[in-house]
Amino acid sequence: MRGPTRAELDRLRQLVAAVYPELTLALCARGPDDARRAPPEHTLAFRLIDGRGRSHSGVVWLAPDEVLALSPDALRARVAAGAGR
Repeated sequence: MRGPTRAELDRLRQLVAAVYPELTLALCARGPDDARRAPPEHTLAFRLIDGRGRSHSGVVWLAPDEVLALSPDALRARVAAGAGR
């Protein structure tokens, strides 16, 4: 398993800013409890938060190699799925 590259993180930040301009990307750390919940191939987790720090999504898990090819519609779908919608 590998972690995300700088280019992958930059792409994810740009995509979130374009699709959800009122929200900010908040990367989640993987603690011992998260390791059980996360699919083993997914290593990048994030939430979308507003300016007051309030979360507007569930945790979204992505494999780092998915990020560069992620479309705005695919991001919307992943966020909706992470929020149980």
